[in-house]
Amino acid sequence: MSPCRYWSERDDISYKLRVTSTRVYLYIVYLYTCVPVYMCTCTPVYVSRKETTMSKLPTQREETLGGYIVHGVPFPIGSEPEALEFLKQMSPIQIEQEYKITYLHSYGQDSPWFAALTNKRLLASRDSQSGYTYANPRGHDMYSGAETKWVDITNVPARVHAFTVCYFGSEEFLPETPFVLALIEFEGVNTLLLTRLMGVDPDAPSLDWIGMEVKPRFLRNSKLKPTDVYFVPKES
Repeated sequence: MSPCRYWSERDDISYKLRVTSTRVYLYIVYLYTCVPVYMCTCTPVYVSRKETTMSKLPTQREETLGGYIVHGVPFPIGSEPEALEFLKQMSPIQIEQEYKITYLHSYGQDSPWFAALTNKRLLASRDSQSGYTYANPRGHDMYSGAETKWVDITNVPARVHAFTVCYFGSEEFLPETPFVLALIEFEGVNTLLLTRLMGVDPDAPSLDWIGMEVKPRFLRNSKLKPTDVYFVPKES
C-alpha cells in the first residue's frame, strides 16, 4: 500500500469522525438548551439551561390543608437519650383513611339460586334420598353429605314463622331503617328463609303477623343479591 493511499484513507476516517462529533455536539447543545423543567404544578415548561440556576429551584414543599385525623401521638419534648428511650414504649399510631377494593366474588354452587331470582323464581335444595329440604341454597345435605337437587318453591304456600323490626343496620341498609326481617316457613320445607317482609308497618308491629300467609316478590332490576327476593302479605 502506497503512503498516498494510506494517508487518503486516514484523512477520510478523520473527516467522518469530525462530522459525527459535530452532530453529537449539536444534539447535546439542543438537549441542554431546551429541556423540560417540571414545576410544582407538574406542568412541563421549556426554559433555557442558562436561566436555570440553583437559586431559582424550590427549596420548600408547598403546604396543604389535607392530611389524616390523628388520634393521640405521644412524643418527648426534649431529644435527650433518656427521653428518646420512651419511644420504645410508644403505642402504635393509628390513622383513619378510606379503603376501597374491587373484589371478584364467585357464587360457586349457589349460582343457580341467584340465576333463579333474576328470573322471578325461588329455589330450594333437597336431598334426593331423605327428602330433607333446605329453603336456602345448599350443595350437599348436612346429614348424609350427598349432593342435593334444586326444587322450585316459588308458589309453595308460605307463612311468617317469626319476625323482628330493625331500627339500626349496616351502612348499606341504614337509610332503610326501620324495616322488618322475617323467617319464612314453607310447606314441605324443613328449614326457614331469612328475608325482608314488606307491606307491614314497622312502627306498629303486631303478633298477628306470626302465621300470616305471605308470597314472594322480586326486584324488577336484579342486583344478584339475596335481597332480590322479599315477601309481602298474600292478600296484597
